Parts: sequence; C-alpha cells; structure tokens
Amino acid sequence: MFKSSGIFKREMVGSPLTTTRKGKETIMHRKAWIAQARPRKDGKKNWMVRWYDSQGREKSKTLGTSRRKAEKFRLAKENELNDPATRSLERVRWKSFREKFRQYKKATTASSTVVAYEQTLDIFEGQAIFGNPIIDEITSYTVEKFLLARLQEVKAPTVNRDRRTLKVAFGWAMEQNYIRINPVKIKKFRTDRSPMRILNPDEIRAVRDSIERDAFRVMFIILCETGMRIAECANLEFSDVNFQTGEVLIQPKAEWTTKNRSYRVAYLTKKTLKMLESLKSEVHGNRIFQSEPGRAKRSFYDELKSAMAKARVRHFTFHDLRKTVITTLAASGMNEAVVQKLAGHQDIHTTLKYYTSLEDREVKKVLENLPWTNSEQKSGKNRQHSRGGQ
Repeated sequence: MFKSSGIFKREMVGSPLTTTRKGKETIMHRKAWIAQARPRKDGKKNWMVRWYDSQGREKSKTLGTSRRKAEKFRLAKENELNDPATRSLERVRWKSFREKFRQYKKATTASSTVVAYEQTLDIFEGQAIFGNPIIDEITSYTVEKFLLARLQEVKAPTVNRDRRTLKVAFGWAMEQNYIRINPVKIKKFRTDRSPMRILNPDEIRAVRDSIERDAFRVMFIILCETGMRIAECANLEFSDVNFQTGEVLIQPKAEWTTKNRSYRVAYLTKKTLKMLESLKSEVHGNRIFQSEPGRAKRSFYDELKSAMAKARVRHFTFHDLRKTVITTLAASGMNEAVVQKLAGHQDIHTTLKYYTSLEDREVKKVLENLPWTNSEQKSGKNRQHSRGGQ
C-alpha cells in the first residue's frame, strides 16, 4: 500500500495497479481513486482525485464539493491512464530492452528458443542498430530494410524466422509500454514449399541396422515409436520410464526444458522396454543416453548421419524422422486430438498439417477403412442377397 498523509482520507481499497488475465496475456490496469481533501472553511467536504503517472509519481486534482463531479473525473482519468494512445511511454534504450526481453523469454520458453532469438537480435543489432537508441525510435523502415538485405544473404524461410522473432520482441515491447506501434509491418516472404520427406519402412530398417552403437540404436527405435523430438529423447532419464506400463514422461529438467515447458506422456513397446532394461546395466547414473547435457544429441547427429550414408538414404533431415512418425499416425486414421497429444503440439493446426500432406494412396487407404464405408458395402451385399432370395 502507498502511504497517505493525515490530511487525506482515501476511499480506494487495494493497489493503484492491478493485473488481470486474458487468455495467455497479462493486462496491467492502472487505477485512479477519489480522496477526501482538507475540508472547506464552511465545513463542507472537499473531493479530489489521485493517481500515479507512468514514472510512479503521485498526482492529484481537487474538484470541489461535488462527489459526482469527482467520480466523473476519476473515470475519465482512469480511461486515459489505460489508453495506449495517450499514456506516456517508458523511455528504454535498445540494450536495456534486449536484456529485459532475454530474461522474460528465458523464464517462459525453452532454452533453444532463447538462443535462436538471441542470434536474430544479434544480427539485427549488428546490421540495423547504430549505437544504443531509444527503442521507440526504431521505425518500420529500419526493420524492412534489414529484412530485405537479409533476403540477399539467406533463404526466405530464414528471413521469415527473423521477421517472426522481431515481431514477437517488439510486440512484447508494446505490452511493456515501451512503444506504441509494432514496427514489423512487412509481410512474410513467399517460399517454395518442397514436399514433405517421409521414410518408407525399408529405409527405416536400413538406417537402424547401420547404426553401430547399441545406445544410439535404442534411441533411434524410441524416436521411430514415439515421434519425440531428438532433444526430448536425448534428455530422457530412467526415472522417466515406467517399465511396468510402458509410459515415458517427457518433462523439463534442471539444465534443459521441453518446448513450451510442457509435460506429456509417450508409450514404448515391450521389446523396446527390454532393450532399455539391458542398457540400464551398462549405464552409470540416471541418464539413459548421456553423461553431460547436450553431448548425446550431438553424438547422435554424427552417428545418424553416418548411418544414413551407409544406408544410402538421401535428402532427409533429422527432424524428418519425427514427421515420418506423425504422418504415419495420421495416415492410419487416428483421431487428430490423439495425434496432437502424442506429438506434443500446442496448436491443433500444426497437427492438421500432417493430415493435409498425406499422399493419395494413403488417403485412399484411410477412406476405404472408414467404418461407414465398410458398413455401406456390407449392407449393399446384404441387399443383393436379400433380392436373390426373393
């Protein structure tokens, strides 16, 4: 609570700054309140309205003996305090903003996302920012010029990722009252979408058999069964696995966190659980695939790259293995919500992308296995038999 002198009698309960939740966004609401000032000589009450400006300084205005007039002014002042177009901005310089944004993202997103954001902001600072300007002075022309220059250096998908990072960063600046308008106005650049690369069963078996180390062969099998992200699998611990039920808890760790800091459950077959049990006797400690954070992921990349070369599997990225699993689940006719849960997608539209990318033969196979399709065919045969019987 803010201190009040003995002259004024405050009629406000609570803080002059309140927060409310609207979806995932925290909205700050600044308040004004009515206070009773020093009484008039004739004994009548004297009303005033008090508030705090953007710099935290207490302001007031005396409005006389009319309580209705004071209430009307209070409402108008409160609307003015919370109107983005009229409230004064906090003057924050670029380097200070970057540090605050980094701390915010570090507390709310995965460490890999923070690294990616920092890389983009480093490039933006090196090519478009001169000195340490106030962030409100960065214009849409500066951002557009930077992105167009980047398009001459890297491919359009990379520039679109840079654009998204800048839009998120400046959007957060708007929420913090550092800027009024997001300077990222340029639209996404068009990209040539190549067809999704899906491994067939023969290619998967060839890569699996080409992996030399037993631990990485087990990791590859887990990835093929669950569709985990490689970082999720590389950070698994034996305590995450329930060897009775086959459930695997994917959860944040002390030195690593999942995407969106979420928790989910994956499932392993009995054969894979036996492989893990045999691997447990060879590993010292609780970690399944690594002794140091991040080491198993890098080593697995090298092993998988070598195995793909031996198996003669080309034009295939490491993340395509996860895409193969999710697409296979979608092609089997599994419900979209179930696939979303298994894949750990935060947005259902990400999952639906795999359904729309199915090949024609897979779509045909799913349609032929629909219950009502089979029931109609059976009913048609029954009608033919019934007619023949007549």
